[in-house]
Amino acid sequence: MEATASSPTSDERALSALGYFLGLIVALVVRATHKDRSRFVRFHSVQAIAFDILLMVFMMLFVAVLFVGMFLVMAVGLFIFANAAEQDSESVFMALPLLTTLPFFGIFSIIPVSLGVLVVRIIAAVRVFQGHNFHYPWLGCQVEKFLEES
Repeated sequence: MEATASSPTSDERALSALGYFLGLIVALVVRATHKDRSRFVRFHSVQAIAFDILLMVFMMLFVAVLFVGMFLVMAVGLFIFANAAEQDSESVFMALPLLTTLPFFGIFSIIPVSLGVLVVRIIAAVRVFQGHNFHYPWLGCQVEKFLEES
């Protein structure tokens, strides 16, 4: 039985919410198994897949920029460290903790991004589970265009 766009069944809502909350693999399975049964599930599974793909690309770019930035700051720090070692041994010991802790601050900057993604996933899953037609800004429109063309 095909549900109308305004009244998805509880199964459709649950499947769509699982796709948002659990990520790419679950969204792919939901899409593969229910794409022809429900427009609601089809849209939300494709939107969850698109979100996860964009998230992976963003995280790869974020980590690459993070490591390049850490490398550059450490290289400059080591240059300053080497020049200070020739002149003053006290400033060497002051610079050493900064150079050794800087990579950890870079790695821990991923935590707020991950928490933000978790919050967005929870919001999407809850809204869809309540039966609302949740759309990510910009991405939802692109998914609708994609589904109309296919």
